[in-house]
Amino acid sequence: MIYELSNDLRKNLIPMFDGMDSTIILSCLQGHMGTAWVDDLENPTVAQVEVGILFFLLETLMQK
Repeated sequence: MIYELSNDLRKNLIPMFDGMDSTIILSCLQGHMGTAWVDDLENPTVAQVEVGILFFLLETLMQK
């Protein structure tokens, strides 16, 4: 299932996008523009950031 994050929960995705120097992604994660989607609201492993016609996808790899 995919869930849209509200503006106040988007800041939780910032660690997933750590190291990416993109004003567009940061603006979305700060709640200024765009939408963010995740596979799990509490412990997301997949995220999509959408700003206008631009899409950014990220998946975290689980290590055993």
